Amino acid sequence: MERATEVIHGSKTASITRSLIEADDLAPVRLLETERHRDAARSFYDHFSLAPEGPVERFLERLIEQYTRIPYENLSKIIKRAASGTLEEKLRLPDEVIADHFEWGLGGTCFSLSFYLLCILHHAGIPAYISMAHMGRRENTHCVTVAETRAGKYLLDAGYLINQPVPMRPDGPVFLQLPHTCVRLIHDPRDDHYHVLTGKSDELKPRYRFHDLPVRPEDLLVYWQRSFDQMNNICLTFRREEKLIYLHGDYLRETRLDGFTRDRIKGGLPDVIAKVAGIRESTVEEALSAIRRPGRGER
Repeated sequence: MERATEVIHGSKTASITRSLIEADDLAPVRLLETERHRDAARSFYDHFSLAPEGPVERFLERLIEQYTRIPYENLSKIIKRAASGTLEEKLRLPDEVIADHFEWGLGGTCFSLSFYLLCILHHAGIPAYISMAHMGRRENTHCVTVAETRAGKYLLDAGYLINQPVPMRPDGPVFLQLPHTCVRLIHDPRDDHYHVLTGKSDELKPRYRFHDLPVRPEDLLVYWQRSFDQMNNICLTFRREEKLIYLHGDYLRETRLDGFTRDRIKGGLPDVIAKVAGIRESTVEEALSAIRRPGRGER
């Protein structure tokens, strides 16, 4: 595999109208140099017994299957928000993500997960970048990783725990059947965006859309910083065998390929999360306490 360029962006860039980060706050940009996170990338490869060898497309399949075993969760992010002052202190970078996963079963939100995946890909010599995504009217609230191969580009979405690479074909739709859901990716030439839909094959729902452009590091930091103000409840998603388990507040849903079950959590949330996800009760309690603090109410 050819060694990837160790930057977060490629020859094309996507920019925002104006940056909300002042000049003095641009220091964290250097933290997004993927070369800095080689040890965390090696830790992932060692833990999951992966080696970047063979055809790139087959390697991507093995990689994302293992990577999506790391859960999507915002508990760790809520706790960091409460305990940190500067953006540099708040960011959960690859070393912290993998260490917390090994020790406490934690993961991260789409920003931490997508950036860590980018570092893992660059360490393997695979060109890749992060693109920002829009969920309905909420722009730049999700992000995905795009890997480039000789056969074409692939969408890798660690935030939605899509455990297969999704081929990006501008000339037609792509449909994948996963163990727990179906995924459809279609490029709409009218807005020049890729649209992602998931669900049962006959009940696919739009999830997000993205323009295939690398986001600049300084712009990624703007969106990452904004995301700390978008958390007012606990959210957790993880894979278990043929199921995808999603928890938001006291709402619990288990999704399978043939449908889903949902329920309201009765009893203590820390106890339930500890039992279903293996995350310590004390971690859940700390996140709940941080949410309830003054100034952290509903938006």
